[in-house]
Amino acid sequence: MLIDFKDEDFESKIKSEDVSVIQFSAAWCGPCKTLKPIMDKLAVEYKDKAGFYYADIEDGGINTGSAAGIRGVPTVIIYKKRC
Repeated sequence: MLIDFKDEDFESKIKSEDVSVIQFSAAWCGPCKTLKPIMDKLAVEYKDKAGFYYADIEDGGINTGSAAGIRGVPTVIIYKKRC
């Protein structure tokens, strides 16, 4: 299951995990609603390998989305910690 993501989670969660996957979406986005169950399934399947997050760009994930250069939704970004 995807974990709800807010901008303030970036430092505490994303930077501390080896691999993080964030689905940037919006409540009004049809394709985002189609992608979410697929991402939920991947989150369960790979729960020991990566953190999976859901960021609504209009509700709490706007700064992280902006910093990542998000121009449209859905967008999925994989963050990997540098060694």
